Amino acid sequence: MRSSVSITIGLGVALSLALSLVLTGAAYGATDEEKCAAAKMKEAGKYGFCRMKAEAKSVKKGEPVDYSKCDGKFSKGWQKAEFKAGGACPTNDDEAAIQAQVTADTDALVTALGPTPPSECNVLTQDCPIGSEACFINIAVLDPVFTFCANVQFPGNTQGDPCDFSNGCAKGYGCVLPDDNPNERVCAFHCDAGGGGPTCADGPGPAFECRAINDFWGDVSTAPADLGMCVDPLEFP
Repeated sequence: MRSSVSITIGLGVALSLALSLVLTGAAYGATDEEKCAAAKMKEAGKYGFCRMKAEAKSVKKGEPVDYSKCDGKFSKGWQKAEFKAGGACPTNDDEAAIQAQVTADTDALVTALGPTPPSECNVLTQDCPIGSEACFINIAVLDPVFTFCANVQFPGNTQGDPCDFSNGCAKGYGCVLPDDNPNERVCAFHCDAGGGGPTCADGPGPAFECRAINDFWGDVSTAPADLGMCVDPLEFP
């Protein structure tokens, strides 16, 4: 009889503990909002890892970088996370913005870790072979200066608009960090400081002055002498 009571009490305690664990797990379960945020963080991390793997393969084999699989998987995973959350995500419709951020971050890592690539294009003549691309200065590492062709992330960003990425401005514009404003990069039109090429009148207007970027971009020491940007003379006397 004592044994039966003991077993009954033991089962009761075990069931109580099990119920307590279930209730505790439910109390600390993630909300739909948190689950979506976690899923998006995971997708962003996977996308960055995929891009770096593609870059590493390119360096080892000496072939062009192919991000197509990375882009496809990222888009599919991002849309799945938002659809599953049913509108409960902390942010929505931000696939393009996060993709651009991860792209900029991985590009900066590649620049810091890899060999300096040769310049691909001329920012003054905008001679990229693919019409949808524009020529930009890589702002991740400015010494030595080199250029590359890329799709324009924000084609509406022109003179004075804030920018965060090398390709964050319209075609013909570059993302510059002036010495007098170290906290905010802005778009500025590329002009020929030596004459004979594009002038400020071709971009923001004749009220701006074409200055060699060595005059106001402190980190640059290897830029061609004729490589300039249009600046407001009141801000850069």
